[in-house]
Amino acid sequence: MEFSQLTREVLRDLPIRKKTLHTYRSIYRCHLELLLGSLQIEDVSRADIQGILKLLPPQTAAMTLAVLKTIYREAIARELIEHSPAASIRSAQIQVVPRKFMTIDELEVSDLGKYRVQIMFLAFHGLRWGEAVALTEADIHEERVHVTTAQQLLGHSDPRVTLGVYTQFRDNEIEDDAELMKHSRNK
Repeated sequence: MEFSQLTREVLRDLPIRKKTLHTYRSIYRCHLELLLGSLQIEDVSRADIQGILKLLPPQTAAMTLAVLKTIYREAIARELIEHSPAASIRSAQIQVVPRKFMTIDELEVSDLGKYRVQIMFLAFHGLRWGEAVALTEADIHEERVHVTTAQQLLGHSDPRVTLGVYTQFRDNEIEDDAELMKHSRNK
């Protein structure tokens, strides 16, 4: 059986969520199909897999290896092969590097394109796009969004970060907060 046929059958039968299935198919299409698709499943070697993985960024390599292990686990369960060439391969250690956030001064001199007003609003309030869209006029008090309101919206975030954003906001004397929010909604 060809690797491509096995992959189609396995992905069709796996009891996974739609989003996970979409991710698995995308990984197969982008990273596995060209090099492994036409090979017989028993002809795929450990070296073939390692050759693919070494070219990928660590996070992508880890996901690709997980997909390969799933496909071969299912092939073993269906008694198509006896052992998986992916079984003994370990993915590279994924190193999460803390992100450096831009300061207000860096934002002010950056070319933010047509979404400049919206990005500045998000930065001043420590909000994500979805969180800003959920704001209502009732969230604005005395022409400003209160820190406590933002902290409630960002309940998962570190309050020190939110307070730091507001401190920068206050120190830069940016007053037209309500107008900025109205303008961002009209775009």
